[in-house]
Amino acid sequence: MKRPSCQALVNGYLEVPCNKPPIEQIIFTGVKPEIDKVIVIKDKIIVRSHLEISIEYVGDVSDGSQPVHYAHFNIKFDCFIDYPCIKPGDKVKVSPNVEYSEFTVEGEKTISKLIVIKATVVDVIIKEDEPGYCTSVGRQYTRHHRNSRFNSRYRSLFWL
Repeated sequence: MKRPSCQALVNGYLEVPCNKPPIEQIIFTGVKPEIDKVIVIKDKIIVRSHLEISIEYVGDVSDGSQPVHYAHFNIKFDCFIDYPCIKPGDKVKVSPNVEYSEFTVEGEKTISKLIVIKATVVDVIIKEDEPGYCTSVGRQYTRHHRNSRFNSRYRSLFWL
């Protein structure tokens, strides 16, 4: 069963801060996606997120000082997921995943980035009083009781 998801392409350039030395070579890159906010509107889920990017590199230093340096960046991105019959007030859990990342040194202090992020719906909690059948799309939804971490007025909704 394929879960609803969206993808975001995050590309562009990163500039190493002026207090850091120029880049000779990249040693390690790390990308961690974080969900900032999930907004539910009629038939869509909007995912507001950011990436925490960390880059460890060998600095081009001639005086024999510290050769390994670290730079950290936060980059915002958004995407949306079509999700028939979802309405404002429903609760959604989304899980982000880095599908691909590539970093290339473009200049003394410039790094180009190309990152593909996939955000997948892992759980949807709908209000109990909402109908379980969406006539406009013709998809059947199944509800079941949740544990105590959610209010008992809500039931779980799974994409079929």
